[in-house]
Amino acid sequence: VAPVTSPVTPATNDDEADKKAQEEAKKEAEEEKAKTEAEELQAYKDAAKKELVDYSKTVVLDEKTKKQIVDEYLAKIDEATTKPAVDQALTDGKKALDDAAKKEAEEKAKKEAEDLQKYKDAAKKELEEYKKDEDFSNINKQNVTNIKNDGYDAIDQATTKEEVDKQLQDAKNLIDALDTVAPVLTLAADETIVKKVGKANLDNYTVTDNVSKADKITVSYEVKLDNRKVKDVDYNVVGTYKITYTATDEAGNAATKTRTITVIPVAAESLVLKAGNVDVTNATDTYIKGQNAKTITVYLKYNNGELKKLDQSYCYGYYYIYCTNGYFVNGSIDTRNTTTKTKTVTYSYDGVKSVTYNYNVIARKVESLEIISDNNTYIQGKNFDIKVNATWNDGTVEKNVRYTTTANTNTVGDNQTAIITYKDGSAEYNYNVIARKVDSLEVISTKTRYLKNDPLDIKVNAKWNDGTVEKNVAYAIDQDTKTIGNKDATISYKGATANYKFSVVEIKKLEVISSTTEYIKGDKLDIKVNAIYSDGEVEKDVKYTIDKDTKTVGKKEATISYKGATAKYTFNVKYVLHLVSGSWGEKYLQFGENVKVQSIKYYDVNGNNTFTLYGSYTAKAKYSLNNAQYNELQKMTGANPKQKLVVTIKEGNKDVEYTYTMVIHQSV
Repeated sequence: VAPVTSPVTPATNDDEADKKAQEEAKKEAEEEKAKTEAEELQAYKDAAKKELVDYSKTVVLDEKTKKQIVDEYLAKIDEATTKPAVDQALTDGKKALDDAAKKEAEEKAKKEAEDLQKYKDAAKKELEEYKKDEDFSNINKQNVTNIKNDGYDAIDQATTKEEVDKQLQDAKNLIDALDTVAPVLTLAADETIVKKVGKANLDNYTVTDNVSKADKITVSYEVKLDNRKVKDVDYNVVGTYKITYTATDEAGNAATKTRTITVIPVAAESLVLKAGNVDVTNATDTYIKGQNAKTITVYLKYNNGELKKLDQSYCYGYYYIYCTNGYFVNGSIDTRNTTTKTKTVTYSYDGVKSVTYNYNVIARKVESLEIISDNNTYIQGKNFDIKVNATWNDGTVEKNVRYTTTANTNTVGDNQTAIITYKDGSAEYNYNVIARKVDSLEVISTKTRYLKNDPLDIKVNAKWNDGTVEKNVAYAIDQDTKTIGNKDATISYKGATANYKFSVVEIKKLEVISSTTEYIKGDKLDIKVNAIYSDGEVEKDVKYTIDKDTKTVGKKEATISYKGATAKYTFNVKYVLHLVSGSWGEKYLQFGENVKVQSIKYYDVNGNNTFTLYGSYTAKAKYSLNNAQYNELQKMTGANPKQKLVVTIKEGNKDVEYTYTMVIHQSV
């Protein structure tokens, strides 16, 4: 039997092409899937590594150890081939960091505890030795023991070296504050008392202490009369009393002081002369001729301060007065005639020293002149401005008298002397006469800072020494604004000078501030200009001028000017380019004017050239776009410099490139 064979239909070229296309599409899909999975795994690894690094920053651990652990587990994350393996490496890394930190903390705590205990032992030893050999009272010795025991306990309870130091110092301070100072005992002064009825107050003392209050200080005293111990001081018993006081504070510190009181018998002491209530004993008075004489009363003064008027009932005589009780007066007061020398009246009494009353008699006359003047310096030719009061020798004062003088103000000079005369009195008056001149200059200006070569803004008023003011004078000045720097100028006018301090500056540079150097034709320039001066001051946002604009395309190098200073600003002006969406669904790029476009290259967010449009047109060309291209261009916001359109345009014989990082969206 002959074999039966099926007819074989030969493959066409179209079938083979479809099959090949399907295989290539499947391969591309598998490669794309593998690429996507690899990118996702890498992103997952990067996130895990960042999480591990961030976590390590929160862990307290030696930096070298921390870095070793982090590096080890970063490598394990990189070696992982699946997301679960990445998670496990991240978890293990965190645990390794935590375990190392815990171990390091435990070792550190143990060492710190050992160091702290040694520190405490040293502090307690230091406290034990503190003022160990000082001679304290029994009370204070016990106080020191108690303070140290409390200090030992406080040091043991301390948790830091700082707290140990504080407890040690607190204990020392308490010991230092113990009272070791004796009280201060202040007694009344020693005194001598004339015999009288009564007893001395022995409690007139004061006592203070640096710690104890006065009512807590014990004070005792012992009284001896001529070395015999007695109970108190009796003013009716003559003799020398010594009172010894002892003051003891609460800490047992004692102070001792002695006071002496001497009691003497009553005895006549001296004579006292009085004119009314005024004591004139041994005084010298002056009378005006014919003035009534004072009436002198004589007293006998005793050592107890008592005054007894002497009885003159049994006296006789005028110039010499004799009394039967032992009182005698030699002389009398006579004011009928002037005297050429001092006269003396002597008063005597048996058993005491004689005293005198002295007097002179003079004629009435002007005793002195008082010159009253607010100012002893005069402008030449001005009148004197003085008043004169005359004081008479009887005490009366005659005010504002009509005096005569030798003075005048016609001659300029210092320390001139005039004689002022009234009746028989005269006085010297010293004065100065000065020429009329400018006394001072008043400088008026609203500015102390100038730009180089600016005119000075100054007005000057001259104050003359006669009080007049000459305004806005034509002054001279020794400084100007031609050079920069701080100036201490001297302003001069008719011999007077004044200082005027100002500074001269110049613009060192112009600071140009702009957020872009790329403009579309017709755009407004986005520029602010600050002027920086030689003294460091900055004038912001000045009103500058610029010699270039955006009316034409191309690279522009502009000159910016302000107050003579200039700066360069380079910018680029591009053609208007629209991204258009038509009402019928068409999408295209279109320039705003006639240009010769050579090519348009689009670069995506990663800087890859994903498509290029070609053509050379003289009209406003439209460049059709598919949906993918249109969607890509819609994402151009200017934020990513890698995402851009590079347009090559023929300008004359040259190809010029323009870069656009964003385009103008338009719907028609």
